[in-house]
Amino acid sequence: MINELQKIKHLEIMHIPKGGFFIWVNLANYINSEKFYYKCRLRGLSVLPGFIFYSTTEETTSKIRISIVSSSMEEMKKGLEIIQDVLNNCDFKLS
Repeated sequence: MINELQKIKHLEIMHIPKGGFFIWVNLANYINSEKFYYKCRLRGLSVLPGFIFYSTTEETTSKIRISIVSSSMEEMKKGLEIIQDVLNNCDFKLS
């Protein structure tokens, strides 16, 4: 999952976990995580925008959390395809 996420433009992994169920990703600063979340959800993929985890909105508008806890390899591949397609084909400007 980490290797495939590293290949996707417009994002970077904030911390490479040694284990666990979640991967935090920092989207490019011109991408709003809330808009990204809704566009993914329309495609059947649920990711969590970072702003729901913080009490302030400073520097959280471009963070998302990806859960891999109950996903099969096939579901993860499909999810990565959706993430890449949404990032490559949608306008997410903050304004």
